[in-house]
Amino acid sequence: MSLGLPAAVWPCAAVAQSTGGSFGGGSFSGGGGGGDYGGGGGGYGGGGDYGGGYSPTYQPSSGYQGYDGGYGGTPYEGGSGDGFSALCCCFIIFVLMAAVMLLSRFRSGDAVRGTVPSTNRIDVSGLMLAIDWRARKHVQGQLERLAREGDTSTRDGLARMARETALALRRAELSWLYGSVLNALPAAPQDAERVFRRAAAEARAKFRYELIRNADGSSRVSSAPTQRSSREEGEGVVVVTLLVAAHRELIDVADVTNANEVRHLLDQVIALDGDSLAVLEVIWSPADDADRMSTAELEVLYPDLRRINEETVAGRVFCAYCAAPFAKELNTCPHCGAPAGDARPRS
Repeated sequence: MSLGLPAAVWPCAAVAQSTGGSFGGGSFSGGGGGGDYGGGGGGYGGGGDYGGGYSPTYQPSSGYQGYDGGYGGTPYEGGSGDGFSALCCCFIIFVLMAAVMLLSRFRSGDAVRGTVPSTNRIDVSGLMLAIDWRARKHVQGQLERLAREGDTSTRDGLARMARETALALRRAELSWLYGSVLNALPAAPQDAERVFRRAAAEARAKFRYELIRNADGSSRVSSAPTQRSSREEGEGVVVVTLLVAAHRELIDVADVTNANEVRHLLDQVIALDGDSLAVLEVIWSPADDADRMSTAELEVLYPDLRRINEETVAGRVFCAYCAAPFAKELNTCPHCGAPAGDARPRS
């Protein structure tokens, strides 16, 4: 999903939030859920060894063995035009047969170096959403529950966790503030895994202490130094990163500032089943309720997030007195108590 970055990843910020949480798992090699993606420990590590990737190598088929340069007939000794013509005809026929067989191998993708059958390609998509204080605590609680109770060891379990995460984000639509997306072209498994791991590592680098991690059927709960919220930070926001790798193509988000397109991407994730989902990763920060992130801190930590167009968020109006957004079906502003009749859409 495009942030205008050539590497298609979220860049690390110079500072980090205190706490975060994550869960995920799956396999890029086409095996069962939770196989080779890894996901223990506190990070994805450097180096170039991603494991479990698809590495196409050249293995000639047992059919065509190639032209070996020999000719089994009687050597041409000159003198006969018919003999020379016959030799030329045989040579041309042999070369044409070899060319046809080689072309058919290229068309069928028969283990030719550097080619990857389209059925082996994996599409990686990602969404990063900043959610304001009205839904922050609820979303944090939902994600923590999934991390504690979710099944990350099977494909179906991961698909359920992806679906519940996407539903939780959909229900928090009135609280969407900022967003960014990662659009990656369908690629060979080892290339898709490289993009996926880098994006996940960048998101997890945004905080220092991972309070909970559930990956590939193994969970870990950790502690962090005591957090104290300050008045300047207010009720705070939470940033949720949802990364999916799928065995089918996912429609890219052209404009993350348009809430309609964000909804469409979440609907695609909700529709993924265990057979079409390859790998899932969900990361959120902060994870501790007392670890507050103000919008000012958000803009420093996540400089590439873009403000979601308020007019595209369905059913939201703004209080004429305190300017806070709320659902238009309410009779009064839940923030200051002003009558909803004076509220208006933001122009």
